[in-house]
Amino acid sequence: MGILEKAQEHYKSVLASDPKPIDIPEWGGRYFVRPQISVKKKMEIQQKLTSEKMDEGLALTLIYYLVDDNGDPCFKKLELVEIVRSVDPDVLIRVAGEIAEMQPKDEDLEKN
Repeated sequence: MGILEKAQEHYKSVLASDPKPIDIPEWGGRYFVRPQISVKKKMEIQQKLTSEKMDEGLALTLIYYLVDDNGDPCFKKLELVEIVRSVDPDVLIRVAGEIAEMQPKDEDLEKN
């Protein structure tokens, strides 16, 4: 097995991990955070977060990572503008921050 196949197998195992629970009492309880998203989606979030559209980056974090107990996305990308305009910014910032904290750190990755 070549390195590409090994890398692909690793990514498949990460994607197969169970989503982590996150409590959002303002929105009625417990939701879940996907273990990983594509590099394209990560870069889209990062681009927004490091530009004048940080609010959209926070919203994209929820759109791409947050799922319900069935594993279905809680938000659609078409709802981005509505999330930015009509969701409590303090909750949006807190939840996006909690999602970021749940992502593996470099030292965690080195252990595997």
